[in-house]
Amino acid sequence: MIDEDTLRHRLATRTTNAFGQHPEELAAALKWNPRMRAIYESRGATIIDASKPVTEVVDSVIDAAQELRGDT
Repeated sequence: MIDEDTLRHRLATRTTNAFGQHPEELAAALKWNPRMRAIYESRGATIIDASKPVTEVVDSVIDAAQELRGDT
């Protein structure tokens, strides 16, 4: 998951996809971001802070997968 500022920045600056660069699309993405977190949490998902540098995100994903497998 990412915070609102990170979401805004990523949508505004990406070059591989135009979604989120129009005001209506940005508003929809910002509206759904916290809702999706709540849905994921209610279903027991492991929440990863994807606003961190990619190497930290990868480490968090690996750690979470190992924990779920019982490797820790």
